[in-house]
Amino acid sequence: MCETVKFELSFKKGIPKSEKIISVSTLEEAIISEKILQSNLNISESGLPENIKIWHESTDFLKIKNNPKLSVIDVKSIQKILEKINLSSLLDWNNIYQIEKALVHKNLKENVMIRQFPEIADCQIYSFLGNSSLTPEIMLDHVHKDHVEAIIISEICRQAVAATAEEYLEKDTQFFISEEFKKYYRPVLRDKDMLVQVIPVGKNSSIGLCVFTIIQNNQLCLSGYLLGYIRGEKNEKY
Repeated sequence: MCETVKFELSFKKGIPKSEKIISVSTLEEAIISEKILQSNLNISESGLPENIKIWHESTDFLKIKNNPKLSVIDVKSIQKILEKINLSSLLDWNNIYQIEKALVHKNLKENVMIRQFPEIADCQIYSFLGNSSLTPEIMLDHVHKDHVEAIIISEICRQAVAATAEEYLEKDTQFFISEEFKKYYRPVLRDKDMLVQVIPVGKNSSIGLCVFTIIQNNQLCLSGYLLGYIRGEKNEKY
């Protein structure tokens, strides 16, 4: 693994220059970025060492492009890469659809706190719009006028993961959470749109992973993941 090369992974589609470049420092990160974004980016080879250019043109690299499967063991690298990705300018903000309550394991539609964007072709990221309004099932002793409380943010992330898992996994399987991690970078503001990005990992496996970020005002507010077991045969409707 090369630990000194700085790759620039440039989105192919036209988006603002400030959001266009994803810089990574290792070959491993470049591989994972390719797997996540696939045809939506190019690796800029300007200034790269000859051996890296050769690798980029090799059959090993072609195998990655033809089989972009991520691994649960790469959780920290996936999280690190997702923290650098902001799909805001690639999403259709005029075509956000409601989430069925069953997808987020709710009985009442007023407790659904997310809506979903249409998927981006050749991209392993699911995108959601989070609603920071209070939900009847979470009663708070104190409501801050500016930022969203952590318990609300956690539920929004959980719902985004649940909706992603329902679409990503096989029909008769369930995802049971065994480990949770979140890292906060800045407060999530109550009166601003909240973009939740989720990468699912582990399809056709016994262990699953969903890595997520929250983007607001084009800034990273939070990143984290839910790790869990994948089991067959749903015993309930959801």
